[in-house]
Amino acid sequence: MQQRRLAAIMFTDIVGYTQLMGDDEEKGFSVLNENRKIQRPLIQKFNGILHKELGDGVLASFDTATNAVLCSKEIQNVCSKHSDFNLRIGIHLSEVVFEDNDVFGNGVNIASRIQEKAPPGGIYITESVYRNIQNRISIETEFVKEENLKNVKFPVKIYAIKTGIKPTSLPDSIKRSIAVLPFVNMSGDPEQEYFCDGISEEIINTIVQFPDIKVAARTSSFSFKGKREDLRLIGQKLGVNNVLEGSVRKSSNRIRINAQLLEASTGFHLWSKKYDRELNDIFEIQDEIALEIADQLMITLSDSNELPVKRNQTQNIEAYQLYLKGKSLYYQRGPSIQQAIDCFNKALDIDPNYALAYSGLADTYVMFGFWGLMAPEDCWPRAIDASKKASQIEENLSETCNSRAIKALLYDRDFDTAEREFKKAIKLNPTNTQARVWYGLFYLQPIRNEAEKGLEQCKLATEFDPLSSYAYLSYAWTLIYAGRIEEAKAVAEYGIKLGADDVFVHNTLGYIYLLAGNLEESLREFMSCYKISKGSTQTLCQLISVYLRMDEKQLAAKVYADLESQYQQRRIQPISVAMAAAMMGKNEFALKMAQAAVDVHDAAFPFTFLGFSEFSKPLIQLPGFKKILEKSGIPLHDKWYRIGLV
Repeated sequence: MQQRRLAAIMFTDIVGYTQLMGDDEEKGFSVLNENRKIQRPLIQKFNGILHKELGDGVLASFDTATNAVLCSKEIQNVCSKHSDFNLRIGIHLSEVVFEDNDVFGNGVNIASRIQEKAPPGGIYITESVYRNIQNRISIETEFVKEENLKNVKFPVKIYAIKTGIKPTSLPDSIKRSIAVLPFVNMSGDPEQEYFCDGISEEIINTIVQFPDIKVAARTSSFSFKGKREDLRLIGQKLGVNNVLEGSVRKSSNRIRINAQLLEASTGFHLWSKKYDRELNDIFEIQDEIALEIADQLMITLSDSNELPVKRNQTQNIEAYQLYLKGKSLYYQRGPSIQQAIDCFNKALDIDPNYALAYSGLADTYVMFGFWGLMAPEDCWPRAIDASKKASQIEENLSETCNSRAIKALLYDRDFDTAEREFKKAIKLNPTNTQARVWYGLFYLQPIRNEAEKGLEQCKLATEFDPLSSYAYLSYAWTLIYAGRIEEAKAVAEYGIKLGADDVFVHNTLGYIYLLAGNLEESLREFMSCYKISKGSTQTLCQLISVYLRMDEKQLAAKVYADLESQYQQRRIQPISVAMAAAMMGKNEFALKMAQAAVDVHDAAFPFTFLGFSEFSKPLIQLPGFKKILEKSGIPLHDKWYRIGLV
């Protein structure tokens, strides 16, 4: 039942938690547990309600602004006695909607936004809170600024609560973090844009090799291209303490590059340098400058004594451009997958020794099979061939390691090799979003049944790539697997704001609505998914489940007939046919299709069973399915039996 009322909303967040987790997982969990122990009793003491935890963040509400502020002050006071972590806290007072122990509305968004702007150990409040507590002698405030917040129509006045507490200093792992922004093209020649982007990307690829420096992923850093954002805001959005920016000016056969390293919170110049070069080989210049800047970073930020290894890249700008376009299309799924394949193939036509393009091609063919757009017998030989060629050209790229891991996981079912290659891919490039997502979502959770570790990998993906829709939607799926549906919904909604109108978005929302019992919305999302994907076999299976729950048996039968016909014609994704057949009571055929899925190495097996358990239960609960599963080599852990394996 919904209820709208005035409330003070408090958001808290642990400063630098994800980086801490990445550096020392055991310490990260210890800090998280300590934070819970501090906040839960204090929120209760001041008559507040703790609604949910979002990773290391806490959302709570209070009947009065005074109680919210007094609670936040006491929380910060207790935390100041713990040198392990700092908190940021934001509070806003407005009308919000309460439903099923959760809270929604623009007031929640505003509290979250101002929390992000608070300093470590600080408490920021809005003017609505300030007006309610300004006459309290025990509470001192200070005006900070008026600012336009994302998705908020009006400027918000922000005040700070004076606590008298000096926050603990940031750990070195947070100080040693950087975002490399796209270098600005000062030449007036649009053709130089790719050279400018190439400079920035090569610097990123070089400095990610420092184990003690956190680097924001390219997709997130490049989202600021062409924008004049406040440096501090960039640092907050990307979760880094330092920003590298620069400019490029070309004149005739000469090129001048300016680069400067800045502290995000203050704008303080740590160092800067000017490069004047002859424009004979632009890729050689990129490599030279990237290594020289990395050398400066080693002196300024890192404890490492070894310069990174130079990555062998294509020497053709057009091939490089096609590769970047292909990767962008790959993440959109659906029909964009075919466009991605076209881009990678065109890049390889230009440069047949482009390892990254082969790796992208391998991953994309796997996705063709995963979404039920190509038969496994057709996509796997192409994926395996592309992965093999990528490794022959450049064995130790993060991307080629990830392609080998995917093959080992889904085709060979060699799980030890898959784990080793995933870990190597992440070590070589901690910003490799796809490697973290697949390791957490497709390996740790369904194969090892390590839900929390899978969650943490996908949470780290959002931290390294904080403006990536793909990272957030993948994180939402790990939350679904862990049974944390409300958190999954909140994370997915945030990811949707960052992304486009694509298959992954509608597929994720459709399943969350289904779990919540909102069948009309679920149907709408899956129908959108089917239209955008132009006939995904996986989506037909999902539509059948929704129609059956709505007691629309004739519609379900019609969709099933279409699905079975597609399989007979093109042999696409037998696992979706197996699940749909079990839903329709065609048990013998369902088991036959499940065995076919194992035999042809269906890419959606076994994640489909455990990730989409609402669709797979009728199949999993059939006598005879366990024997098929045992022969597949998939480990039988508790999750299978909780779903209903007999």
